[in-house]
Amino acid sequence: MDREEAYGLLSAAADRAERSEENRIPGSWERMFERPIFAFGSADDPLFDVLKDPKCVGPEHMSPKEWMPEARTVIVMFFPMSDKVRESNASGDFPSREWGCARREGQAFISKAAAGLVSDIRGAGYKAVSPEQDPRFRWTAPTVANWSLRHCAYICGLGTFGMSKSLITEAGCAGRLCSVLTDAEIPPTPRRYSGLYDWCIWCGACARACPVSAIDPRAPPGKNKNDAVCSARLREAQEACGSPSEVGCGKCQAGVPCSRGRPRKR
Repeated sequence: MDREEAYGLLSAAADRAERSEENRIPGSWERMFERPIFAFGSADDPLFDVLKDPKCVGPEHMSPKEWMPEARTVIVMFFPMSDKVRESNASGDFPSREWGCARREGQAFISKAAAGLVSDIRGAGYKAVSPEQDPRFRWTAPTVANWSLRHCAYICGLGTFGMSKSLITEAGCAGRLCSVLTDAEIPPTPRRYSGLYDWCIWCGACARACPVSAIDPRAPPGKNKNDAVCSARLREAQEACGSPSEVGCGKCQAGVPCSRGRPRKR
């Protein structure tokens, strides 16, 4: 599949997702997500094997070829949260209603978007699968899965990590990800960075926004976030919102310079 055909399929999927009636905050005409952005990576990129290192994700992380032996390309899409969702979560100790909806109903919407892209690719004559929809997908810890979308997005050239461990993309860090593997060979997106934290400006805004001080701006890169404290806060947020499913917190992704775009260093 050449780049033009691939971009055509992904652009059509992005248009469909942006206009979808399911991309609405329940009880409102406001959108949950803006138009998604996407990137491509080679399933043979050696960085996918690096993710199995215990110092990275861990040996439980499955490579693209383990999910799909014929895989040649990894596609990652990032759905930026709308201004309404981001702004609603910039204040208060617990996640806003809009943020919770984007995490719950929004995830169901993104799952359908991924399934739609799989269908589009298969319709073009190629094989495709979304790891997050595969029955083998599982969380091995509160914040670790056997297919890390953030790390895969980094490999595919979509963005780098921030102090809060969120992925910073050209459309910001407040959003959700999905991925699709295909046997179609699509030219990879160039990585416009070399380091894990190249797009973070180390302003410390996410640390100041965290209601439980789970982020330490003085710690070395990669060790800024206390995952245990953050996970405990996520459970508190879930209980406070009366939600049977994960609603997230997101305070470190709202009201910060990287919330809605890639911040620029002065």
